[in-house]
Parts: sequence; structure tokens; C-alpha cells
Amino acid sequence: MTDALRISSVHQTSGSEWNACMTIYRATFPAWEREPEAVIADRLNEGSYQLMAGLLSGRVVGFYIQELNPLNAYVMFNYLAVDESQRNGGIGTLLCRDAMARFKRLSGFSWLLVEAEERQAIFYGRLGFHKLAFDYFAPRYDDSESVPMHLMVLPQEKRPKSIPAKELADIIRHLFHNGYLLDHDDPRVERQLSRLADDVSLVTWPHNKQ
Repeated sequence: MTDALRISSVHQTSGSEWNACMTIYRATFPAWEREPEAVIADRLNEGSYQLMAGLLSGRVVGFYIQELNPLNAYVMFNYLAVDESQRNGGIGTLLCRDAMARFKRLSGFSWLLVEAEERQAIFYGRLGFHKLAFDYFAPRYDDSESVPMHLMVLPQEKRPKSIPAKELADIIRHLFHNGYLLDHDDPRVERQLSRLADDVSLVTWPHNKQ
């Protein structure tokens, strides 16, 4: 079934493909994890977001969104979702591998980052991402709280042992202010930055990965 998957860029913030992606988006992610759709549309229109739809027989069955941040030299793998009726058939893996391949073809970007809960972290780890070895808390979109997550990374070059604390701090500051739309005095920013005393190691995840 997945051999026939076609992955296509969505450029319009209206029409059947956009609507299908947003339907899967709402059904997959809880409210606290969903970026406002108007923000996604604006960033897609301005070119900082890439929305890629996976289609089977012309029907959207999954998608992923990436954000390119050239100033901080990173790409944020914001969302990956598969229609509930098509899960466990390899579509998510194909979409993720497509995102990884697109990142590897970019120039000027050092890191592909993704936030993941435990089950998703194992999925990304088995595909080649590494866990950043520090405590990470992702802001919620619907209140002033945060959620513990794994911050996973795929480096552009041959795997380094760590990411410099200053470089990661700049990325997190940009991610929290620009991605999560936090105010500059939001305490969640400084709380997260306070956990970066030293360079952060990249570790294999899960630990028993073969």
C-alpha cells in the first residue's frame, strides 16, 4: 500500500489538500499541542513553513510541516500526522524519511529538530535522530504551563558528540518566542535556558537501539 504513496508540497491555504491536512491535524493533536491554524497559514504563505501531504490514490492520508530558520541554522520538524484509518502501515515512516532527505539536501542548516513524547521519541530515534541529553519542557499553546518532552536532533554533518550550549540556547530562545509566540518576559524561556549550563550531548535513543 505505502509503495504508492505520493508526497506533494501544499502551497495553497485553501482547497481540498489544505483542508484534508488540517482535518488530520485537528484529529491527531490535542489543543495544547496545536499551533493556531491561522499562524500555520501565514507562515506557509510567507515561505517559512513547508507543508508536505502524503497521498494515496489522490487522497491525503498524512502530512508533515517543517519550518526553516536560516538565521539560527536549524529546521524545526513541527508536525507529522497520519489519518487514523491509515496508521501502522508505514506511512509515517515514509513521511519522516522524506523530511530527513529534504533536510539533508539543504545548505546552510546545521540541525533538524523535533519535539517528541516517549513513544514518538523511540520512532524518531530508530530512524536516525538522537536525543539531546538535558531536561526539556515544551510550552503548551492553551495555557501558561509546559510539558516534558524529548528534544531530538538530526545533524546535517557526520554526527557530532554535542551541540554547543550557546548555539542551543539561541535556537530555544528563537523557538519559544517565534514558534510558541511567548512574550519576552515569559518565565518559561529563562527556566528552559537555565538548564543549559554546558554543551549538550547527543545520545542514541532508545538506549537499546540496534
